[in-house]
Amino acid sequence: MDRERSLAAAATEPFRWAVTVQQEWFIAMSEAHHFTGLFPGDYFVHRFDFGGQIVIAYGLVRRIGADGQYHVDYQAQQPPFQPVTIQNDAHRVIGRISKRAYRLAQMRHWPNSESGVIAIVDYSAGKPISLSLSERLRLLFVY
Repeated sequence: MDRERSLAAAATEPFRWAVTVQQEWFIAMSEAHHFTGLFPGDYFVHRFDFGGQIVIAYGLVRRIGADGQYHVDYQAQQPPFQPVTIQNDAHRVIGRISKRAYRLAQMRHWPNSESGVIAIVDYSAGKPISLSLSERLRLLFVY
């Protein structure tokens, strides 16, 4: 019964629930070539393979250091528990997305499925996708 109450409370208070589920995490990468074409302020989708577990992360390039290192903030539905270093062939940038598409991914709790990612990328490209009324209204105020 307590679990049902907590789930009902989470459904009525999505902001608090979203804050507890989402975590920022950082990944140390030795090569910058995966970010070719991305600049500070760009939003993008990144695919990681952690020993067979595929994680889709949504990122924002904060800055590029003088040494060429990219400083990136990531958001994901199920981030790793601790910062990790991954192999160069275990990750790739899927594509750059718009700020509105990034906010849509946030509203949809950082989709980790292929269909969810395709919908976000299609929305960013201007293709029509199905949006709920609340998503449409909230996206109107994203600049």
